Order: sequence, then C-alpha cells, then structure tokens
Amino acid sequence: MSRQPVAYPADFSLPASLAEQKAALTFLCNPNAPSGTLVTLPEIEKLARSLSGLLVVDEAYVDFAASEGASSIPLLSRLPNLVVLRTFSKSFSLAGMRIGLAFAAEEIIAGMMKVKDSYNLNRLSLIAATAALADLPWMGRNARRIQRGRKD
Repeated sequence: MSRQPVAYPADFSLPASLAEQKAALTFLCNPNAPSGTLVTLPEIEKLARSLSGLLVVDEAYVDFAASEGASSIPLLSRLPNLVVLRTFSKSFSLAGMRIGLAFAAEEIIAGMMKVKDSYNLNRLSLIAATAALADLPWMGRNARRIQRGRKD
C-alpha cells in the first residue's frame, strides 16, 4: 500500500482530485492546520460518498472553528465510511495526557478494537478524560478564551 499525498490549492479549498485517488483510507484535517480553513459538512458528506474507502476526519482543532456545528460527528449516522477523530490535547488543554477519541460505525470500531493495545491509557488519563467530558461548559469557555487570545 502506498501513500499518495494530494496538494491543496492556494486557497486551501478541498482538492478536487482527492476522491480520484481510489484510496482505501483518506485523511482530512478539519479545520486544516496551519491554514485554519474549514471544510463544510456538505462538502465532507459529498467527499465521503465519492470515496470507495474510509474517510478519516481529524478534528483536533474543530472546537476553535469560527462556526458552531463544525464537527462531522452528526454525519456518522448517514456515512458508514466516516471516522471522526478528536483529541483532549487542544480545547481540553490535556496535551500531556495523550487522550484521543474515535467515532465511527460500530463495524469500524469493532475492527479497531481487534488491533488496539489492551492498556492504551493509564488510570490518571482515564480519570482526566472522564472529568473533562463531565464539564463540557468549561471546555467551551476554554476554547473561547484561546480564540480571544489568538485575536490579540
């Protein structure tokens, strides 16, 4: 299996040739790093439907996106080939914990569980992740604080 990078156009819009690669696995960082450009949900849905393989959307910075509702998670119910990755490193400010989440169809998650390490998170990381998820309003305030800091 080979890796085939696809160059973004100068405006960082979604490359038209992305779906033409016939890849088993396509990665999309949304919002894009470092440009910060955001691919809309209709564009992501169109791309996922045009692919024969999986579309993995890395949403590490989505909580900092200017528009609300930027996450691809709502598309999961209609797109069986979509995987959405999230991290606690950015908007939850837990970078040292190395905690991530994957959202996908049950069949894809079952396949991932077959190859995952049995102890991929330590107890402290699990406690931190649970506490962070229990206080989503704090995460929202934290993300907005970071957004304001970037504007200064």
